[in-house]
Amino acid sequence: MKSGDAKEFREWLEEGVILIDGEGDPINLDDETPVHVAIAVDVLGYGPHTGAIYAMQNPFHGSADAVLQAAVEVLEEWKMQHEQDYLKELEEEYGDDAFEVFTETIDAVTWKLTPQEFAAAIKGTDAEKYIEVYSEEGGLGRSRRVAPRRCSPHAT
Repeated sequence: MKSGDAKEFREWLEEGVILIDGEGDPINLDDETPVHVAIAVDVLGYGPHTGAIYAMQNPFHGSADAVLQAAVEVLEEWKMQHEQDYLKELEEEYGDDAFEVFTETIDAVTWKLTPQEFAAAIKGTDAEKYIEVYSEEGGLGRSRRVAPRRCSPHAT
């Protein structure tokens, strides 16, 4: 795990990862609270790697550890749904240690960005499918969606 800046985050989105899933808080551009974001990737083989994104803008829960854990969980769930045959092979070979072997190739990167840096970095990337970015305009209850939000089966 490491952290970087908005430019590095954008490079990851464009070149380092093929996003296959993601979720997170809607990001409010009018709120100065930083956005914590993590991308978890399965580093098996050569890149770009498949991965999942998770973003959080919450002063109480928003931290590198929280988004890191959430991104890894999203990727683990995706792998369990899409790589069941491989997991069964590992269970036959490794028994109770199969899940650990199954997930040992997962790594993650975290960033702490301003809402504006985050919004600019995801613009035009697959991350827009997973994380909503909005700005309040004209008072309470009116918002402008900057990026669509995908309904995720992982949402709680």
